[in-house]
Amino acid sequence: MHTRPNRTGRPPLLFLDLETGGLDALQHEILELGAVLTSPDGSAELGRIDARVRPLRPELISPFAQEINGYSAAGWRDARPLAEVLADLVGLARGATLVGHNICFDWGFILRALHAHDLDWSGNGRYLDTMALAPWAGAGLADRRLLTMAEHLGIPTDGAHRALVDARMCRSVFLRLAPRRPGRLESPLPDMVVRRTPMPAMSRLRHPWWRRRARLAVTALLRWGG
Repeated sequence: MHTRPNRTGRPPLLFLDLETGGLDALQHEILELGAVLTSPDGSAELGRIDARVRPLRPELISPFAQEINGYSAAGWRDARPLAEVLADLVGLARGATLVGHNICFDWGFILRALHAHDLDWSGNGRYLDTMALAPWAGAGLADRRLLTMAEHLGIPTDGAHRALVDARMCRSVFLRLAPRRPGRLESPLPDMVVRRTPMPAMSRLRHPWWRRRARLAVTALLRWGG
């Protein structure tokens, strides 16, 4: 894994969001992938992906997921094969730190897909979850959901639950809240499928000791089945 050279010596950031056919990476499929590659501080866009993915087993898409992401056979008529979209993602991600909201959920689907297509991740092996930025959002934040944080910060949410829209929304939250040294909140990407990035309680995160603890290694909830 090689980091792209830049003046700061820090890696670029890859903001990622997926829409999926359900919550289980061992059963459900990726339906849409949005990614934005930026400079190390997130300020300059360097590339993007906006792709709907053709499901192989649409009958497994849960009604709840379909209601959220609006999947329909007609709407996905021009969707691309997963292998093509993954190849684009691996090309874009080279040397980058992965950033997203509850990103370990999305990573579980990416990890399974990479394994199924005999591909290796090209990023630098680290991630930053923007849920960990919630303590910097100020008083009155109801929860750590992306939409809640964006609305709380006055960030537009039109078109939410489209993958690229949510990836850009995540980037906007990062730009508003990221501390001067966001690398302190980074962790190694897990090599197992997980459902949620574990976070300490917000009251504890406000204390500097717990901010350091926010980058603890992820506890796996599901083993990565071969």
